[in-house]
Amino acid sequence: MRTTQRILVALSMFALLLGGLSGTATAATAEARTPVSVTAAWDCPSATLCVWDQYGGVGRRCTWNSADNDWRNGSVRCSWSTNNNVGSVYNKTGYFAWFYFDANNQNSAGCIPPNTMWDIIGLNLRSHEFRTYTCY
Repeated sequence: MRTTQRILVALSMFALLLGGLSGTATAATAEARTPVSVTAAWDCPSATLCVWDQYGGVGRRCTWNSADNDWRNGSVRCSWSTNNNVGSVYNKTGYFAWFYFDANNQNSAGCIPPNTMWDIIGLNLRSHEFRTYTCY
């Protein structure tokens, strides 16, 4: 099951990369003061990683400015991630954001380049880290 899930994730990330390279995006400048919030489309503070529970950068949002080994029990708790998949991601950092299905950066789900926003196939993600090298 995990192998099939990894293949689907890899294919969806690749397809999203191809789609993301051809478009441009803008983001609102308002900043949220709490990790979980409902925001305007693609509203993500500078130098942060934002994830939403819906496509199009809308819905409930969780925001980080550093790595998090456990979205459910870490320093920033993304409460909705326990029962809901991630629908969109905006990486407004200068680093490659690597996502994982499990806590402690286990079971890689894929990567998103710096300063990129993507709708993704709903994935149940649990942790992330930032790296300086490419996703490929």
